[in-house]
Amino acid sequence: VCVLGLAVGGLWLAAAFLARTDSGRKTDRSSQPPSLLRGLRDFFQAYNLLPVLADGLLVLLFFQTAYLLRFDFNVGPEEIRALKRSLPIVLLCCLGAGLGFGVYSSRWGGLSWYDLCRLGAAAGAGTAAALAFITLGTRFGDGHSRSVYLIFALLFFTGQIFVRKFLDLGGLLAGWAARDGGEKTPVVIFGAGRRGRILAEAC
Repeated sequence: VCVLGLAVGGLWLAAAFLARTDSGRKTDRSSQPPSLLRGLRDFFQAYNLLPVLADGLLVLLFFQTAYLLRFDFNVGPEEIRALKRSLPIVLLCCLGAGLGFGVYSSRWGGLSWYDLCRLGAAAGAGTAAALAFITLGTRFGDGHSRSVYLIFALLFFTGQIFVRKFLDLGGLLAGWAARDGGEKTPVVIFGAGRRGRILAEAC
């Protein structure tokens, strides 16, 4: 399941990057992405579903990975049963915390320090809420482990940062590859946030 989740997530992010066009540059129809990719991009951007679905995939992937790391890749039947009972609760709590902290209200990309703090707070609150509900519901019987949730919170937060910066990193690499002979002077802007990114794309 973890390998399948990584494969689906990689293909999904690659399709999102290929469907992306730079709004600050004029492009002809031949350079536009296929209509199917543009339709998917417009749909996800209209309802801002991409971050929600990406976080759901990260929860499904990293919660199982946390169990594997905690039990040294030797997960027994009791741990598997505990994982199956806990996974829906963790998924709902993490996505609910993201909604509560406004993680999904901002546009994709342009991760600022404020967004980073919100991601960390949402990941910690979602994991803590899931741990509380599971403790009340199951009394933390056999197969459960509190350190699993600490590992999961760290993996989930790191994965959120990577996924949200994927398109920006891809655009940066594509810009370096397309640069033709030093007509432009490269400039690094640190800490400018979303407004600095918009200004750089407009130039």
